[in-house]
Amino acid sequence: MGPTARAIQDPAAGPLTWTTVPSEMGEIAIVASAGGLTHLLLPRRGSLAAAVRRTVLPREPVRGQNPVLVHFAHELRLYLTGAPLEFTGPIDLTGTTSYERAVYAATRAIPHGETRSYGWIAAAAGGSPRAAGNALGRNPIAIVIPCHRVVASAGLGGFTGGLPLKRRLLALEGAWPLNQMELRLAGASEASVPSRRRPAPAGQRSRDTPLARSRSHGS
Repeated sequence: MGPTARAIQDPAAGPLTWTTVPSEMGEIAIVASAGGLTHLLLPRRGSLAAAVRRTVLPREPVRGQNPVLVHFAHELRLYLTGAPLEFTGPIDLTGTTSYERAVYAATRAIPHGETRSYGWIAAAAGGSPRAAGNALGRNPIAIVIPCHRVVASAGLGGFTGGLPLKRRLLALEGAWPLNQMELRLAGASEASVPSRRRPAPAGQRSRDTPLARSRSHGS
């Protein structure tokens, strides 16, 4: 079964918990409710904790762990090695519009290592390419909702994490070659961008976390 989008009816129900995942690109913050991943914040300058608090206002996030965070942290670490996995944990898109959710569903259908145009997303979700691009600019869960795989017809297009990081994520997936200048802009060495690998066995990719085991037993 593919990734599941799960919306929580009451946005004030239950606390938000957050943690960080280290990477060659810098620390990534992930935030979750009890029902699913709500946000992924890409590496940035300044305080990541302050950025998390600003992002989830008016809710007050608590640093810690829950089963959703454990699951996504495990999958993110595998993804950042170059493993072409599909994120399998639940996501919580409370606070997004029905159109944004349609755009995000279309974006999640783009396979690892491939790109699509803003026009392709618009055709799948409705609206114009500009409207689709605006919705992607509000994507709360980068990487898991892989807006970096959506590119302009004549170039990369935009990305809230910056174009050097967009290039690097695409290069990680084998979808965009990086030259030495781009590597320097992304703050990486060529050796730190893993080569693409064959998918790890399913048991290695996702079923060895408590959340994945509970989901597989319940399906």
